[in-house]
Amino acid sequence: MGGWERLGAVTIQEALAVLVLQAFLRGRRWWWYALAAHTVVDFTTVAVMSLATKAWGRAAAMLVSEGLVTVFALVAFWLIVTLRPREQETVGPEAGDLGATPRSAANGDTAAGTTAGDQGEGTSHP
Repeated sequence: MGGWERLGAVTIQEALAVLVLQAFLRGRRWWWYALAAHTVVDFTTVAVMSLATKAWGRAAAMLVSEGLVTVFALVAFWLIVTLRPREQETVGPEAGDLGATPRSAANGDTAAGTTAGDQGEGTSHP
């Protein structure tokens, strides 16, 4: 059960770090969101463990606490995915085309930079 809790805790901590990052990317109010989320996660986990131990005993309290960490981890994973930067169309050469120069289709050039008249001679046009 400890491994499951650690996996959830790491996911939660990464989501909280993403919220802090949003403070730099999107504005100061995200810092407050990060602070509030961290407070809620820490407070409720400890409070549930304490209250559940008194009500149901230590074993049941641990299960309830693990369930709460699981719920927080699922929300954290959703948050990480939701706040992930979107892929934007890149301007410039693709990763496999480093150093390649764009060719104009209007000049009869193909993607490789040769014309049909070259017939595979391997020469490219300036």
